[in-house]
Amino acid sequence: MPNRARDWLAQAMIDLEEAEDARRAGRHEWACFAAQQAAEKAVKALHLHLRQEAWGHVVARLLRELPEGVGVPSELVEKAKVLDNFYVPTRYPKVTQKVHRTITTGLCRARRRSGMPVRSLHSAVLKWPDRETIDRAVREWARELIRSHPEILAVGYIGSYARGDWGVGSDVDLLILVSRSALPFHRRSTEFDTSQLPVPADLFVYTLDEWQTIEREGRRFYRTVMNEVVWVYNSRVGEL
Repeated sequence: MPNRARDWLAQAMIDLEEAEDARRAGRHEWACFAAQQAAEKAVKALHLHLRQEAWGHVVARLLRELPEGVGVPSELVEKAKVLDNFYVPTRYPKVTQKVHRTITTGLCRARRRSGMPVRSLHSAVLKWPDRETIDRAVREWARELIRSHPEILAVGYIGSYARGDWGVGSDVDLLILVSRSALPFHRRSTEFDTSQLPVPADLFVYTLDEWQTIEREGRRFYRTVMNEVVWVYNSRVGEL
């Protein structure tokens, strides 16, 4: 799955333009809401660029959830708290109810504070497994697999994790070569449990004869696989 950080940033810029247009037209409540949306989407774009996905709408919290190496200035977090107060009230007429001071509204000076609930989870960030994590997991999975499936000749992975362009939501594409199989191609993957892997997996199981046929025919799929595959086990040399 491609990294959509650029898409989120592009939408943030559009929302910011909407905020400017609304301000010039005197639609101040809509300008405030659009500005909050622009900030939220811009920060989420940064999360995606850093290979993690953030949930929720509280911009101040999204900024605090960025990796330490980003170095978010404290004054930026305070400004985000001001924007966060506009998320709910600006969308409804005459919203003037009082709410208790919270971690989101504590230091801001906005006239109206939002009573928007915040996720009760300890973190609003979902960190998607990186390439090193997947490589270790696939190797461990393969070691367990070959103990119960002596027909396995080779195990590897292809796709975004093999190429290095993985992103949030990426799955891992697994390739298994077996000496023989009595099952049709579309049913072979059911013989192998991938539930212990940290991301969803697509499994392609070929017999050695089938794979050699694909090679002889020079199919594009074969060339693509051989250009990017990361073999983690080969029966001729053991673990790779």
